[in-house]
Amino acid sequence: MNIFRKYILPCAAVLFLTAAFLLQACTKETAKLPYTQLESFTIADAAGKPLSAAITGQDIVIYWPYEQTMPATITPQLTVTDKATVAPASGVAVPFVAGTSFTVTAENGTTTQYHLKIVSSQPQPVINLPAGSFINTFPGSPGRLSAYYLLPDAVRTKLSFISTKGDKIPLRIDSIRRDMVYYTTPATLDTGMYKLMVQSGNHTVNPATMFLYMGEAPELDTYGDLRIKKGQTFTLKGQRIKTIKTAQLLANGDLGPSLEVVGSTATTVTLRVPDNMPAGTYDGIFLGYRFYLIEDVFGAESPIVVE
Repeated sequence: MNIFRKYILPCAAVLFLTAAFLLQACTKETAKLPYTQLESFTIADAAGKPLSAAITGQDIVIYWPYEQTMPATITPQLTVTDKATVAPASGVAVPFVAGTSFTVTAENGTTTQYHLKIVSSQPQPVINLPAGSFINTFPGSPGRLSAYYLLPDAVRTKLSFISTKGDKIPLRIDSIRRDMVYYTTPATLDTGMYKLMVQSGNHTVNPATMFLYMGEAPELDTYGDLRIKKGQTFTLKGQRIKTIKTAQLLANGDLGPSLEVVGSTATTVTLRVPDNMPAGTYDGIFLGYRFYLIEDVFGAESPIVVE
C-alpha cells in the first residue's frame, strides 16, 4: 500500500497532467484563424504610377486624378491577413466601377465583403461670365470661354447651347488651355436665346449668362410716297420683321407722333393711324421691337403724307 501511494499514484498524476497538456496544445494548434482584414489595395494610374486605396471600414476608396482618363478595368494588387484568401484574387482584372466587390475569407470560413468606391479629385469647374447678362453670338463664329479646372481634352469636356425648347446643340471645342477654352458655334443656328452647358468629367455647370442670336437685322421694303388718312389701317412689307412694339413717324429728323400697332408677322407689319394724328408730311417711319432682352428700332426714311 505504501509503495502504491509512494510511487504509483505520483506517476499516474504526472501522466495525466502530461496528457492534458498535450491535448490542450493539440487543440490550440488546430484552431483556425477568424481574420478577414483587407490590408492593402494598389492599382496603377493612367501614367503607370502606383495608386493606393484608402480602406475605410468595408469601403475601398480610390482617389483618381481628375486630369486622367479612367480605364474600363483595373488589375489591383491586394494583401490580406494571414491564412485568409480574397476573391477576385490579387492580379486579376476587374471592372473599374463603383460597387465592384471583393470577398475576403478567413481560415475558419468567416467572410467580409469590401466594395470599390471611386472619388474624382476634379474640383468644380469655375466659369467666368458676367452674371445676369447676355452675349451676342452668331453661326459658325469662334468664341472663347474663361474657365478653370476643365479636363484638358474634348472627349471629357463638352460645351453645348440649350435652346428655350430644351434642345441641346453641341459647340465644337478647338482647344483647351489652363484658363481658357476656345470653341466654334454651329454653322447653322436658329435665332433665339440659349443657355450654356459646360460638362467636364463628373461635373456639369450651367452659367446664368445667356447667349443671344438675333439673326440678320429686320428691314422694311421700299414703300414709295405713302399717303394715309386718319383712322386708316395700312400694311407695310419687309424681311425678318420681329414682334413690333412701337411705331413712330419721323418729323424734322426726330421721332414724332405714334401709330397704333395692329400686328406683325415675319414679313409684314399692320398699323393704324390715330384719329387725332396731325396732318402733314413726315420724313419716314421707325418701328421698335423687342427680341428677348434686346430692344431696337429699324425703319425707312421716305416721305409719308397724313391727310
